[in-house]
Amino acid sequence: MKNIFLLLAAPFIFFTVQSKTVTQTEADYIVWERLIQETQPHIVYAKDGVQSKMTITTANGEILEVNYKFWLYYINYFNNAGQYVFVKESNGKLLEVNVTSDATPEDLAAWRTVISKPPVTIEDYYADAKQLYFDEIIKNDNHPNFNNPELDEKEIDKIFKIIQAVYNSNSLERDTVFDIYRIHGFYCYSFNSIFLNVNAELPSIKNLSQGIIPTGDEMLDNVLAAYSFDSVRVYYTYPRFPWLTVFTKKEYNMIPVAKEFNELESVLLADFDKGCMGDGNTITLIRDEDSATITFSIGRGDCPAGCIYRRYWEFKVSGGVAEFIRTY
Repeated sequence: MKNIFLLLAAPFIFFTVQSKTVTQTEADYIVWERLIQETQPHIVYAKDGVQSKMTITTANGEILEVNYKFWLYYINYFNNAGQYVFVKESNGKLLEVNVTSDATPEDLAAWRTVISKPPVTIEDYYADAKQLYFDEIIKNDNHPNFNNPELDEKEIDKIFKIIQAVYNSNSLERDTVFDIYRIHGFYCYSFNSIFLNVNAELPSIKNLSQGIIPTGDEMLDNVLAAYSFDSVRVYYTYPRFPWLTVFTKKEYNMIPVAKEFNELESVLLADFDKGCMGDGNTITLIRDEDSATITFSIGRGDCPAGCIYRRYWEFKVSGGVAEFIRTY
């Protein structure tokens, strides 16, 4: 093996810091800033205290020696790879060295955990299944559950199993959508809140705006009680801007709930979040009784106004088995 001494000519990444020397807090931030866009699951460990010398073996079997004062970090990737990160104390210059899994520090258990980006789990996608279920309802007035305030857990579970089939499949495309891009749906449907445009002069609405429930209006209180609405938020311009939001700890299909509020004399208009502002990565689903087509996509280019570029990965799921179809 050959010895390599790391000098200032090494490929450092430069950061600007305010102090003459870099504190450990500043070094933590430098490392965090470097890894914030990292796609691979990982944990970052920090060895407390300034180090002055270290010898390690790289992934190529080379021996490297560091001979200046530095803050030391170790990145443990979940694919068994590792990486040492050195932040020079005098100026914040950063150096990364890839190593083999057997070059992990022997005392790593004593190091401080700085950042953790765990692997994606299928449980992370139950919320997506719920959003996709409601997406089917809100786009179809004839959906059998359109006027049912209860969320159909059996239907949500069917969608969840479609996502799970793709998650359990074995392909580079599966790894791309789950592990690299971590694609989730872009829907933001509300299941536990309603916006109310109200008659702010009514005594019952004055009570409601102050969080007093029951309000004294029997019809309003019946709707609030039926769906366990128990908290209220008013806006800083209220009552000049006569809108408030009521919240419940339970989850409902808010379409029929909004209809009930709209029938009250004290409520001029009831509405709820019907989607996100802007655009971004998302999941779309088309399903019938026998199969489903689920498509994951990433959006790029001025997504707050509407993504200009989009890349798609399409899978077909039948009989609980997912097959990658195409990317475009």
